[in-house]
Amino acid sequence: IGGILRNIGTNASLGEGDFFVAEADESDGSFLFYRPKYSIITNMDHGHLDYYKNFQNVIASFKKFAARTQKDGCVFGCYDDLILANILKEYKGRYLLFGLKKGADIYPKNIAIKGLSSEFDGYFKNKFIDRFHLALGGTHNISNALSVIALGLELKIELKVIKKALASYKGAGRRLEIKFHNQDCLVIDDYAHHPTEIRATLSAVKNLKSRRIIAVFQPHRYTRTKLLLDEFSRSFDLADYVIITDIYPAGELPIEGINGRRIQEKIKERALNKNILFLPKGKIIEHILEIKKPGDLIITLGAGDIVKACDELVGRIKR
Repeated sequence: IGGILRNIGTNASLGEGDFFVAEADESDGSFLFYRPKYSIITNMDHGHLDYYKNFQNVIASFKKFAARTQKDGCVFGCYDDLILANILKEYKGRYLLFGLKKGADIYPKNIAIKGLSSEFDGYFKNKFIDRFHLALGGTHNISNALSVIALGLELKIELKVIKKALASYKGAGRRLEIKFHNQDCLVIDDYAHHPTEIRATLSAVKNLKSRRIIAVFQPHRYTRTKLLLDEFSRSFDLADYVIITDIYPAGELPIEGINGRRIQEKIKERALNKNILFLPKGKIIEHILEIKKPGDLIITLGAGDIVKACDELVGRIKR
């Protein structure tokens, strides 16, 4: 897995079962070396365009990935991703659609988001399966859970085993990871660095009602920032106070005119009455300590080293 799983404290584990499970990474096309019996595709997005150049190449690559699934297996695709759902309509092998809306092969009803956990009734082929509990919040996590419920049923795994696994799964590190929590303040860190991820993460924390959301975002890569500038400007609507900092280059050379301030300016154009600031990373902590109010939710977002600022902030708050 491309992250540390909280349940086991590492990103890989060798068990004694019959199944080998791997996260496939589309960022450099390497997922096209796989020949899986079962494939889960959660979504397609305008990501990694530094490699793919345009979205049509992304679509073509996912078509190839689906086609590499073994014919006696199955592809599980997200019904809510219209482009992905249309790709699977052309797929010659067997596939099942999971999603949040009725019309998918497996979908939820009676969703209850309880802070950063959730529960829902699962329906497969319009028949009630059972009620499922997740130790994770956010509708994106419910969608992900539906995909593995469908896979579990396909593999004839006992329902009680599926339910227990989902209820006890704590997620990956830096995914809605609570760093500090008391009556005065909640600090969360999240790896979200793509516009879709940012929207999903902020939607999840919005369920923690009556808190002001202070979002601190460190953009990741100059190329991604340039290609998705307009999308980033629409990603922070659910935050009440937004701080943008310098781009984490991830080995890239700077691109003239592309920086964190550009994102801040773009967001400000859409939300004139919202607090949208650009701050160098070294000034973020002092600023948050100045503006912080009782009950605030502070969330750091990004795939770079913004987590270090988050940890330092928590240390200052504790002191």
